[in-house]
Amino acid sequence: MDGEFEMNDCRISFRHFVVSILLFAFLLSGALAVDASPKDDAYHYMKNGVDDQIYNEWWYFNGIDNDTQFMILYLVSDPENLTGSRKLQSWAVVLEDGKSPIIGVRQSRGFGGDFNSPTFDLDQSGFSPSDSSGILIHGSIPKKGTADAPSSIKWDLDYQPSLAPWFGIPVQSHIGHLKGDWMKWLVYMPAANVSGSIVVDNQTLNIDGVGYHDHCWGRWALNDPTSVWLETSNPVEGFSISLAEITGEQKNTFMGLKYNDKTVAFSSKQVKLNVTDFAFDPGTCVVYPAKYEVVAENGEYRLDLMAKVKKSVPIRLDYQPPAPSLVVFGQVADLQGVLKEKNGGEYQFDAAGFTGYSSPLLHPIYGKVGSEKDDLAQVNLSQSNSTQSNLTKTNSTQTNSTQTNSTQTNSTQTNSTQTNSTQTNSTQTNSTQSNSTQSNSTPSKIDSPQLMLAESADIGAITVMAENQRTGQKKTAKATSEGWFSLDADYVDFLAESTAPWVANNDRITLSILDGGRTISRSNLTINLSEEKQEVRFAE
Repeated sequence: MDGEFEMNDCRISFRHFVVSILLFAFLLSGALAVDASPKDDAYHYMKNGVDDQIYNEWWYFNGIDNDTQFMILYLVSDPENLTGSRKLQSWAVVLEDGKSPIIGVRQSRGFGGDFNSPTFDLDQSGFSPSDSSGILIHGSIPKKGTADAPSSIKWDLDYQPSLAPWFGIPVQSHIGHLKGDWMKWLVYMPAANVSGSIVVDNQTLNIDGVGYHDHCWGRWALNDPTSVWLETSNPVEGFSISLAEITGEQKNTFMGLKYNDKTVAFSSKQVKLNVTDFAFDPGTCVVYPAKYEVVAENGEYRLDLMAKVKKSVPIRLDYQPPAPSLVVFGQVADLQGVLKEKNGGEYQFDAAGFTGYSSPLLHPIYGKVGSEKDDLAQVNLSQSNSTQSNLTKTNSTQTNSTQTNSTQTNSTQTNSTQTNSTQTNSTQTNSTQSNSTQSNSTPSKIDSPQLMLAESADIGAITVMAENQRTGQKKTAKATSEGWFSLDADYVDFLAESTAPWVANNDRITLSILDGGRTISRSNLTINLSEEKQEVRFAE
């Protein structure tokens, strides 16, 4: 029977399968792909013998029911385990107003998927069709008493679409820094009615709310591009919006919305996303976007949107250093704006929704700038425990850091197992690394005790620059409105120098505070890679 599959030794053999061909009419002026079928939401991996180790696919679901919000993801990365460290994961995040977030992660031993229908099994989690258009999702993550499973979580939910699907990325789009990498993105349920239950330990949450479901697949290094993503919907009024901005070698923005029984798409050049505020996560020591403004115009419609993050949960997908890991922020946000038609029509919205941000993570250097009465800038950093989990959701990005004067070695890129060897004018290898658990560390030693910052200085205009004295490479980061900053390596650094991306042990880093084009103060830091992260702490 078509779609039948077997699992044997964690690998799948399909007796019969049909590869779904994506039909589309995609115009740069803002036309859109044809609606998708259930086959498009099925499992897509096909072995090619070239870059199978960087194949990734995930199915993402979320929902809101009054004071409860949740996010669920099923992930397969390196499905044939060519690197020995594939990711077969299900994870769940449950957020209740006034309570601490509950995060559950499960690494599975095997999986099974169907090429013809949205059917996927990941040990005790998975999903299958509920009828001609709906999807039943289920899962169980047992309590381990550890950071990635502090509570048991079980879910049984029925997603019934209220708006038709569309392709956010209908054709293979280059998104990272590897030659030939690509991703597709299907917004299979721009809006859905969600019912069922979520059980956290012994507490049952009966769900009857609004949901969303999308699906990404392709071949790219999972820890490569940075990304920003957002969505909101109003099924009763037939409105939804989905946006992803992915930054690799180039920045691409993919956005579409449903309105008045139409799917309205915008080309990348027609969308401008601006991050207007950042926030600092003390667990990962990463600065993430906290407020967005979006302006999009395609000749027929103009959209003005603002998104403000209300809740943010970081989750880590770990790789063995020196490859960067990936931190993914699942976020609940308020989204409001107005959609204007060329003929004068107008639609205003103000609703809860979801946003997300993902970025590479290796060895962050972080701190806080501020002013005191004696004009001394303090970097007063808390060393908090971070929740570390081996998982991810990616979807596109504006990051608040840049880099210049990087020392790049001459290399080509191939998709193979990464080896820890000195790389000079050699073939750059590229792979999924094994999961690693990283421990919290003590604050690093700072060579200079103080940075001077005028009390009248505008922290929002402050830039922190770090320069590696050995290589000359520079990185800059804008401070948040509260003065926090964070600098780290990225995948480009890893491609340039796979044994010591951005910094090596005992490197001397010069840190400068810049106000406009003026250097206010400067200090030095010695890199200690035995620590997970290094905080820049200056005495009062």
